[in-house]
Amino acid sequence: DYTWSEDGLLIEIENPIDSAFQLGILDTLNPDGWRGEDCLDGMAGIQVCHTLEATGGTLTTVWDVALVDAGTTTRHTVAEHTSDALTYALLDSAGNCLGTWGHLPDLYVSSSLACTDITPE
Repeated sequence: DYTWSEDGLLIEIENPIDSAFQLGILDTLNPDGWRGEDCLDGMAGIQVCHTLEATGGTLTTVWDVALVDAGTTTRHTVAEHTSDALTYALLDSAGNCLGTWGHLPDLYVSSSLACTDITPE
């Protein structure tokens, strides 16, 4: 489960299958959307893959990409989430993709991560 607020993102993992996870997030709705936290190629010299504990974690929204820190802060916002602009990928601690969902899951499905689309219907 994940919940966005004005402060950031709360991720809760029920029945964890690993001791830690990684989360990729990117704005795929906007052509110039922020992609520095995608667990892939990054953007503007920033390449972040968020580390999470076995049961999840919290990412606080920051407004400067220089303040993005893996596992603690994100440049993404509740407004991006509300406008369905974001695409997510959840990876295990070894970097194997467990699934992708959101605006454009095909981006992760066709990437080197070879994710499976788990977008709820």
